[in-house]
Amino acid sequence: AGKTLIQYHEITYSNQRGELVAKALDWCVRAGRVSSGKKGKYMDIEKATYTADKMQKIFDDYDREEIRGSTPRYWEDVNVGDELTPVVKGPLSLRDIITWLMGAGSPFMQAHALALTFLKRHPGVNMMDTKTGQMDVPELVHMEQSRAQEIGIPGAYDYGCQRISWLGNLLTNWMGDDGFLKRMRAELRRFNVVGDTTWLKGKVVRKYMQDTEHLVDIECWAENQRGEITLPGSATVRLPSKNN
Repeated sequence: AGKTLIQYHEITYSNQRGELVAKALDWCVRAGRVSSGKKGKYMDIEKATYTADKMQKIFDDYDREEIRGSTPRYWEDVNVGDELTPVVKGPLSLRDIITWLMGAGSPFMQAHALALTFLKRHPGVNMMDTKTGQMDVPELVHMEQSRAQEIGIPGAYDYGCQRISWLGNLLTNWMGDDGFLKRMRAELRRFNVVGDTTWLKGKVVRKYMQDTEHLVDIECWAENQRGEITLPGSATVRLPSKNN
């Protein structure tokens, strides 16, 4: 996509006493949208299709989702090699994207006069649809096929933080209410376009104690219906102990 920049952020979360309770470190790739569209590297992503049998398999996987909830998962009962019960998301639809965004929020997504006021305050943030001439925010690449195709992707695709939140879903399902997600890391490596289905999977790779904490390291990932890993990740979970 021509000239590309990597932008880094550090976000800290503090409580009412000024104590640091969480920290997020993230980075994102800022690529030229026009040059990316001309290159069209991802235009050959094949749109997902499903038979009735394949759809039934997805529905069955939804039914198999296991939420630990109030039943403690004790550190002593966990073994290296244990697999987490997968969580399925999809086939991805525009409804899924918009519903997630309603909860997450976005400074871009405003309507009518409020939207115009935002664009006036931030000149250059808007993006033109070359087929219609309409100017709007670039976030519509997640909602409109024509906008996505402007940057070389065949159709609307998920938000990266949306997919990462699914990984959190997998981990918190497994650890239960008494567990604590101490660290999570994820990398978005492939696009997840409308129609794709994602399975979130994981396995225990290490079990240890650090200071007084009973910890488990987990290798986790997102995998689509093509068998591609779209998001490799890792996590550290603190679990309750039977000895506490």
